Amino acid sequence: MSPDSGASAIGAAFHSMGLPVHAIINREGLERLARETDAGAVERYGLLRTSGAVVVAFPYDPRGEDENPENDMEGIPSPFARIGAFAAWNRYAALSRLLLGAGRLLAAESGLPAKGFRAIVNSRLPEKRLAVMAGLGFIGRSSLLITKAYGPACLLGALLLPPDFPSPSLEPDRFEAALEPGPGCGSCADCVRACPGSAIAASGTGIQLDRCIQYWTTKAGEVPERLQAVWGRRLYGCDACVAACPRSRGAWTVDASGTSPAERAERLFLPADRRPGRLVPVAFLENAGDDEIRAFFRKTALGLSWIGVGELRRNARLTRTAPNIGI
Repeated sequence: MSPDSGASAIGAAFHSMGLPVHAIINREGLERLARETDAGAVERYGLLRTSGAVVVAFPYDPRGEDENPENDMEGIPSPFARIGAFAAWNRYAALSRLLLGAGRLLAAESGLPAKGFRAIVNSRLPEKRLAVMAGLGFIGRSSLLITKAYGPACLLGALLLPPDFPSPSLEPDRFEAALEPGPGCGSCADCVRACPGSAIAASGTGIQLDRCIQYWTTKAGEVPERLQAVWGRRLYGCDACVAACPRSRGAWTVDASGTSPAERAERLFLPADRRPGRLVPVAFLENAGDDEIRAFFRKTALGLSWIGVGELRRNARLTRTAPNIGI
């Protein structure tokens, strides 16, 4: 298999798996990334034992939904706390499965072992930097990756290619400017205005974590009063800046197929991936035991590896006392 046929096989495999927005970064690019990345993460994922990687943008719709407030879970009534759209379903597990599916197709095409194709999703590697270097987009004022196709309304993942897979020789783009927060946004500052905690700097200096609700949904301790006042119904995550970005419309806009990219992505989910959902009853979080809460979130995007039960209970309490805004 030649480099050109390798690139053609990659395109066919990823389109077949429902991952049309992808870009290839070759071995030279990964070597450069490795020099700028924690050595432990480079070794853990075998970054230098590859011929390249295929970086993917997996879209979702960050806008709020009008769920019926009369719904309940096992007899526990509303009010509800809201989970950010990116984590409401286990998009990480779904994307990992799709990447490995593409790897199996490439293995069959190339004759290489399927185990040589490895998926990285929500990893310790700098995935935003990887995506910028591959050419998927630029870093916005919000410090999120703004992809050309979906804006920031997407998850990132990559399939690492085995060393014997022919990776095309790509000329490295001048991507350094794309790594600076903001220049690619031009005069747009919609995310700055939308951020409830005023965490995003209009000057393009990035995000102030101590003002970011997303950051505080997982951080232990007392949430600053200025954020309690704008907390709304958030249990985990905040979709405000993603939903406000005009480029995110690419994720939810219906195209000639009669569906949107986000809708087509959701069709790829297994029933087990469609948990925990956008809303969780506050009473459940207040009254259930720790083990019961852990069991509820097990095998979801809130697998409690980076957020504790105590933080979830605190966040649920804040939904009762904060003004009903920014849900």
